[in-house]
Amino acid sequence: TPILNQSNERNATVLDARGRLAALSVGIPQFMLTSTLPVRFALDFLGVDEFREGDVFVANDPYHGGGHLPDYNVFAPVFGTVPSEGGEGVRRMVLIASIQCHHGDTGGAVPGGYNVTANDVWAEGVRWPVIKVVDRGVERRDVLYTLQVNNRLPDFQGDIRAQIGAAQLGARRLQEIIDRHGVQTTEESVDYM
Repeated sequence: TPILNQSNERNATVLDARGRLAALSVGIPQFMLTSTLPVRFALDFLGVDEFREGDVFVANDPYHGGGHLPDYNVFAPVFGTVPSEGGEGVRRMVLIASIQCHHGDTGGAVPGGYNVTANDVWAEGVRWPVIKVVDRGVERRDVLYTLQVNNRLPDFQGDIRAQIGAAQLGARRLQEIIDRHGVQTTEESVDYM
């Protein structure tokens, strides 16, 4: 939709395994903070063990760090192999690829997510504090369908899938960097930033 491909109301970020900002694309400056906080909430609420290779999460809840309901944050963990005493190594999360985009609707009392007569957040739209839309590489059709039926726009499904694909692509590219340079070098580079 034009919101995503023309308005520039989106941001891609790379976070470390603790949810700290490591890199940020050019986009909306306010997304610099609002793209990290939903990831930190997910890490705190779900725990690191719930982040597995191939997972993708969605969040839009302003009470858990998002900007406002139309700003959907989609993020995916990236893993690397850390040497172990046994020799084969242990996989653990190193980075998180995140992309946040403004969407045209969020459900609620009026189209668009801007309800000037709203008395509470529920009149503005649906809050998603954190939900897993891809579980270990398998799309959760039930969750994606629930997202779709709580949105008025037929293009929403395409936009959210594009965002999921962008997070997955970011995770794959970051995986290539970790595979090429190793976990320690990657983490040292992130800590340096």
